[in-house]
Amino acid sequence: MKRTTSVTLGIVLLIFGILWLLYLLGVIDSTFVFDGWWTLFIIVPSLYSLFTSRHKVGPVLALGIGVLLLLAAQGVIYYSMVGRLFLAILIIVIGLALIVGRRRPQPSVADISTVSRDGKDIKQINATFGEHKVNFDNQRFQGADISSSFGSVKVDLRQALISEDIIISLDCSFSGIVLLCPADLNVQVSTNNFLGGISDKRTPSAASAHRHTLYLTGTLTLSGVDIL
Repeated sequence: MKRTTSVTLGIVLLIFGILWLLYLLGVIDSTFVFDGWWTLFIIVPSLYSLFTSRHKVGPVLALGIGVLLLLAAQGVIYYSMVGRLFLAILIIVIGLALIVGRRRPQPSVADISTVSRDGKDIKQINATFGEHKVNFDNQRFQGADISSSFGSVKVDLRQALISEDIIISLDCSFSGIVLLCPADLNVQVSTNNFLGGISDKRTPSAASAHRHTLYLTGTLTLSGVDIL
């Protein structure tokens, strides 16, 4: 199902891209163009993420931005109102999330499972609301997918058995992530951040040679990651 949805999104974007290219080259006229049509490049991917992503906060906010920009382009609202309206939507989304969160039982630990991918056992760490701690002491660690919304997750890898380069994929909204890493583990960051970021707070040591590399990928939405 996810593969079919991805292909459909790709086809839609491909068609829009070709039409835009032909329009810019003067091959076709502007009959398919309407005011604010470019906002579809925000709205369509947001709708895709809304139906395929485990966490809905990021896609909802992106969809809100796209719709507001479309309304502004159509003259329904002024562009000067977009920022204030988005702030109101953000407050509403946070309020609803907090209300829904209070009705859910607070798990003492994050939901952890294991999937096989490319011959490796990848940990699936899912956490929503509250503080969660995950420890991999004396366990073989080959990578992880961390999904979190409105919560904090602390992952301790200091005593984990790491014998190769590893990848941790992040899908976080309104969350704080702490990664406790060995001093000799190199960290390379390649994430998409929306009002979020990653900070490596470890003290550099010229004496320690990097044995392996941790690659951080994924998306951070109003979230932060501290590497300690």
